[in-house]
Amino acid sequence: MKKRRIGITGSVGHAEKFVNLINSYEESQVVVYCAQDIESREIAERLGLQYESDYQAMLENYDLDGVVITVPNNWKRDMVIAAAKAGVSVFLEKPLSASSEDAAAMQKAVHESGIKFYMSDPFVRPCILMLKRMISSGELGKIV
Repeated sequence: MKKRRIGITGSVGHAEKFVNLINSYEESQVVVYCAQDIESREIAERLGLQYESDYQAMLENYDLDGVVITVPNNWKRDMVIAAAKAGVSVFLEKPLSASSEDAAAMQKAVHESGIKFYMSDPFVRPCILMLKRMISSGELGKIV
């Protein structure tokens, strides 16, 4: 079986968690970590990953099937669009975006490219589902 090749970019705190999770499945392997700080380079080295400081170079040079994006909200739009243009599927750490305009641009790029797109989101928790029902029923009034 060919393993899915995954790249990770962004937060040091999330990187190790995602590397361990992804590498725990026989069908996937993290191959590169992309960030721009010394700590990230050290983490990549310790985990046996290639280190890349340039996101576009990561998308172009590592034959990736997917990328995990855990960056500040105002960077997400450009990174998701770049991944979509490169044909690399995306797992995006929440929240989706910094604005509805960014979300719409990301949606358009994903739909046009046909990549798979996933987002980490807590909306399946019981309290969130209850809140959704309350909003839908009008119990909380008009939410604006």
